[in-house]
Amino acid sequence: MRKWGLKACLAGGAAALLLAIASLGGRAEFGVTLLYVSCTLAVIVLATGVTICTAARFGKRRPGHGDVPGVVEFAFLIGLYGVSPTALIGAFVILDALVGPR
Repeated sequence: MRKWGLKACLAGGAAALLLAIASLGGRAEFGVTLLYVSCTLAVIVLATGVTICTAARFGKRRPGHGDVPGVVEFAFLIGLYGVSPTALIGAFVILDALVGPR
């Protein structure tokens, strides 16, 4: 497993542990809020990362000529302001169906 995969697993485990501790303490609202925040951050990071990787792959010139300037920065802006909000709408619909409205 790559280092970033290990870090993602550790962060997910920490979030699950915090959620379990919060729900056992009788504060279910904190647990639901924590779940929404962690899912929101995960969707934003993943959607922006996928957009950047895809644009970087398409932004390659012919071999030996390097990358097209500004592709990664442009992909970051599109991922952050275009793709992430669209993905968040779907994530919130799924969370509402599973957990209930916040």
